[in-house]
Amino acid sequence: MKNILTILTVLLLFAIPAKATVDNDFEKANELYKAGAYSEAIDMYNSVLAQGYTSAALYYNLGNAYFKQGELAQSILAYERALRLSHS
Repeated sequence: MKNILTILTVLLLFAIPAKATVDNDFEKANELYKAGAYSEAIDMYNSVLAQGYTSAALYYNLGNAYFKQGELAQSILAYERALRLSHS
């Protein structure tokens, strides 16, 4: 039992910084979007996705950034993924 608790503690210690990084990157992407830096926001949203995080809000914001860049096919795909996640 003690070994299991030790393993879980170590896993949690690694998970907390990873979650903080994802949260920071997501917030940075949102700030870039608000500043009108849509291309950079897209890159940052995709970086968050590459870290293994997905959510309806992330895909919705990514869709908005693609839309602002005039990339309609990419925006539709992101909106559809957001919709699918929101109904899961």
